[in-house]
Amino acid sequence: MSRLFRRLGARRVPGAAALADAELSVVLTTDARIRAVNRRWRGKDRPTDVLSFPQMTVKELLRLGVQARSGRRSPWCLGDVVISLERAKEQAVEHGRTYRQELRALLVHGVVHLLGYDHEISPREERRMRRLERALLTR
Repeated sequence: MSRLFRRLGARRVPGAAALADAELSVVLTTDARIRAVNRRWRGKDRPTDVLSFPQMTVKELLRLGVQARSGRRSPWCLGDVVISLERAKEQAVEHGRTYRQELRALLVHGVVHLLGYDHEISPREERRMRRLERALLTR
């Protein structure tokens, strides 16, 4: 994770300065479990590949970045990422990736969501998010 966070900083992602002290919860689960989580928190009764639950707003994340640059640092939780292992296996084949590459792509996707990016807002925001994900995955 620390390498991913350093890459985010190198890309000058807003709030990335605070990531040096970030903690992240990652849950690897089944389709049945992620479906239940998706239903409960998003009202969508179907399995999905990855869900992200940020612990703070983008504004709070930016404030932490300012504090990190000023030397005031303490551990904090960026949020939770939930990944369906079954979806990852299926999508690895669909995307022509290894299972490990697909898990990495899903983790990056989840972390980028935690940083405030959302591909469901608009086509422009989706392009921004996908561009950042590609940059993080190709280094």
